[in-house]
Amino acid sequence: MTSSKIRLEPFESADAARLCAWIDSPRLLLQWSGQTFRLPFDVEQMAAHLHKSQTSGGAHQILRARETASGRVFGHVELVAIDRLHGNCRIGRVLIGPPDKRGQGLGKQLMAELLRMGFLELGLHRMELEVYDFNRVAIRCYESLGFRREGVRRECVRLGDEFWNSIWMAVLRREWNGAHSAGAAHERRAE
Repeated sequence: MTSSKIRLEPFESADAARLCAWIDSPRLLLQWSGQTFRLPFDVEQMAAHLHKSQTSGGAHQILRARETASGRVFGHVELVAIDRLHGNCRIGRVLIGPPDKRGQGLGKQLMAELLRMGFLELGLHRMELEVYDFNRVAIRCYESLGFRREGVRRECVRLGDEFWNSIWMAVLRREWNGAHSAGAAHERRAE
């Protein structure tokens, strides 16, 4: 599960307090977790979620992302509903840690490593995710990695008087292979 700049590792119970500290508003909690968690988001909720993952028989993996150079944990992501028979899974709860780490390209590195892991290590055929339509930075990131838009869930989540739309996106292994190969060729030319 290693790339040159980051690595994905199993999330542990000791990581819960750090993750809870990153979620600093009702809006961010809803954006990150959908309807899974409630305020106040705390270590107990995350511990129960981790336990559920650990007893899923490998169908749910919770991961932390770590910079290899500094050793600092900077992100969180989950693979949900891993279906080995049909070769697909859903990506969920993507978060880049403290605000000072956002906007540095770490999200794209995290997602690239997750796709590599899913397609090459887990042998998946399709990986999908759901993103709120106002999160344009994330949408551009996902599209740059080969994800395609497949549909919209209109006004599916509510925060106060505001309703949010979500976009379903997915990438197939053959699409990722093409995007991955093109990106690697571009990086080699830039060297």
